[in-house]
Amino acid sequence: MLVIYRACSVGSSKPRPIDGKINLVRACFDSFVSAFTDVNYDLVVLLDKPNKELRNIFNRTSREKRIEESYYGSFNEGNTKSFHRQLDIVLEEKDTFLLVEDDYIFLPGSGKIIARALEMLPFITPYLHPGYFMEDIHQYKKEVILVDNQCWMGVVSTTLTFGGQYEYLLKEHEEMRRYGWADHPMWESITQRVPLYTPIPTLATHCELPYLAPTYDWSQGWPFANPI
Repeated sequence: MLVIYRACSVGSSKPRPIDGKINLVRACFDSFVSAFTDVNYDLVVLLDKPNKELRNIFNRTSREKRIEESYYGSFNEGNTKSFHRQLDIVLEEKDTFLLVEDDYIFLPGSGKIIARALEMLPFITPYLHPGYFMEDIHQYKKEVILVDNQCWMGVVSTTLTFGGQYEYLLKEHEEMRRYGWADHPMWESITQRVPLYTPIPTLATHCELPYLAPTYDWSQGWPFANPI
């Protein structure tokens, strides 16, 4: 399995549960490393506008990795081009993959569940978005399947933290590139042809306060949250 993790030293105005971009990236990457301790994967790290603090986060892990650095001028350019670089690397390596953004907390033990699901399902997200239950755009009939005692629910969209099988990315990468980093319309198009699944309960959360994943009480600490 190939993991391509992209991170940037510059933060956004989104309300976060962890203050400071470097602190956020550190907590998220540490949770990822812990969650995937017993998983066999190759790691590629894409750093945009890196500084010493950002580099140190990824240099602390002893896992063998490949690091690429970029200095894109704007938020839009950086988000789009780093995402497209992730796609390029998967196409080069021809492997099952997980693409990770730098503001996701992974739950302990989630790595093995994600790796197993990637063997069985075309596209997955580790993140159960609360909008699946509250937003009008997600009011549709949802398929639910079981993979090794983990429930997975079919949805029409997710973020740009997702995984999948190489053969499906090969078919869909040109469509993905058409949308820049606009994830919802991109996925709405793709899921007309290829299924996308989200876990219940969640395996990770996006660190944006209004959109923390349901099924866990995230106030109990990072990355160790308590199931509700």
